[in-house]
Formats: sequence, structure tokens, C-alpha cells
Amino acid sequence: MPAVNKDILIWARNSAGLSLEAAAKAIDLNDAYGKSGAERLAEFENGIGEPSRPLLLRMSKAYRRSLLVFYLAAPPPTGDRGDDFRRLPGAEPPLYNAFVDALIRDVRGRQSIIKAIQEEAEVPRLRFVGSVNMEVPF
Repeated sequence: MPAVNKDILIWARNSAGLSLEAAAKAIDLNDAYGKSGAERLAEFENGIGEPSRPLLLRMSKAYRRSLLVFYLAAPPPTGDRGDDFRRLPGAEPPLYNAFVDALIRDVRGRQSIIKAIQEEAEVPRLRFVGSVNMEVPF
């Protein structure tokens, strides 16, 4: 069985917005071998030892990730969400949201499929698409 990627362990915990202590508590990683749960989790994240399958399942649930994510070569890219004008300039950006990034990747993938189909079928462009700009009065 392939090894769990330690960089993914760190990324998954951070993207879930959990500290080492909070994550250890969320995944029920108890104190053992004279170490706290947070210290044991830090060891897994540093590549010392490997989490068991039941522990990975708990991580998957607590971090809101698929189990397969832990075996990826690198963390998945975040979606480009554009500018968020609902907050003041200089304010902290909202926490990473895996569901939003997955949705953005899915929508962009579907858009590229539709665009490729339309180009292949030589569908004529609609006249109104791209016909309005900031100079057109409403």
C-alpha cells in the first residue's frame, strides 16, 4: 500500500482550520507513549511513523476530505475565486473552503467541455454574448 503524503496531512489540517491540538482532539488521538495527541500528530506530519487506516478515516471525516486525498503527490490547487468585495480592504481573507474550491474546479471543467463541444460543432456565437460593456447606458 502506498505511503501517506506528510505534506497532505499538514495541508488537510491547515485547510480545515485546525491547530495541532484541536485536530488531535477532533480525531480522538489520545496521549500515548509519553506524548500528547498533538505531539503524535506532529510526528505523523513530519514523516515519523504513519497513521493507521482507522486514524486516517477519522482524519478524513474531521478534515472534510476524501480518504484518497491523503495519497496524492501534492495538495490540490485552490480555485481562483476572484476578488471578494464583501470585506474591507486589508481584512483577513476567509478561511479556505474545500467545498467552494471543488465546486469552482467542477464548474470550470464543465465549462471547458461545453466550449470544446461548441467549437467542434461550429455552433455560431450568440449576438448578445459580450455585446454590453461599461459604456452602454442602461
